[in-house]
Amino acid sequence: MGAREILPHVVRDRKLHLVMLNRYRYNEQHSCLDLTDLVEKLDGQPKELVRDLSHHIADEARHAMWLTDLLMKLGADIGKPPGVSYIKEFDRLIDQESYKQPGKLNDG
Repeated sequence: MGAREILPHVVRDRKLHLVMLNRYRYNEQHSCLDLTDLVEKLDGQPKELVRDLSHHIADEARHAMWLTDLLMKLGADIGKPPGVSYIKEFDRLIDQESYKQPGKLNDG
């Protein structure tokens, strides 16, 4: 079953719908932290990448703000959503791949 088949079920269930919107909000917000950390590690170089990442951070923050406002208007919870963040799961998978590569250890 793909996303197109699942979406109508999510939208029909108000509680599930609000949880999913909050998960999107949380991940947009969390992306700002991760991308800001990356910009700081780059220390200004390459300039074009730092600029592009800075613009992307602003976009992510706007998305998080819009979703936060929407959820508040709907009277929904805006705390940390249940379940695993897809960003944290992605990080976990990347870390696993780093350990599998010979001579390449993650200093995590």
